[in-house]
Amino acid sequence: DVTFKILPHQASYFKGFKKERLSHTKLYKVYPDRMRAWEWGFKRLTDFIVSVMLLILSLPFLLVAIIASRINIGGKIFVKERCFGLNRQEITIPKFRVSKSQTEFMGTSGYNITPETFWGRFLRMSRFERMPMLFPVLLGKMSLVGPEPVLTDEKMNSVSEHPNYDMRFLVKPGLISNYPARLSTANHTGLSELKLEWDLKYLESMSTLTDFKIIIKSTMGIWTKILSIGAVNQCWI
Repeated sequence: DVTFKILPHQASYFKGFKKERLSHTKLYKVYPDRMRAWEWGFKRLTDFIVSVMLLILSLPFLLVAIIASRINIGGKIFVKERCFGLNRQEITIPKFRVSKSQTEFMGTSGYNITPETFWGRFLRMSRFERMPMLFPVLLGKMSLVGPEPVLTDEKMNSVSEHPNYDMRFLVKPGLISNYPARLSTANHTGLSELKLEWDLKYLESMSTLTDFKIIIKSTMGIWTKILSIGAVNQCWI
């Protein structure tokens, strides 16, 4: 293994790499690998076991969601997104359809669609529209935690010219990410640079403990949204 020691003002050139400040010095130690071999194995094992468990436990909800989507929204139940996976390989990600105006392959235009029905709004706000994405996680094309998937038809912009832009493709995209709530619930337009910064922060701090913290934080956020949707719904009754 090869390690590097760099000065603090040069640390910006190593964004996305795992590094630590050496005690009592002005140097950083840069690690060639983001996680140890057993951590990579444990991450994949966790992805497989958790996705299987969630799919089994959520089977009743999936059936209800399919029926509710057919009644409230009509048409196809799922939409598909073509995204870049590990090493920029193209993968297809399924999601629940949340609007009547959505077609099977929407691409980036799907981000600006507002659900018309309560069921569609519930799927979008609770992020349950992402539940079918557990299948790519199960198949090993995605991970439970990782950078936000990037659509293949996303237009080239100034962020794509960032020297560290392609680093987000060195790991599998994630079902959930470490974005703050204001970014995770917003569309991609105008926020690409901020999301890239958070993706690089995740790459710099990748570990089993980091993934666990992100999963717990995301789970708490989802339950908070579900409770808030329920409270709003009761106000209308």
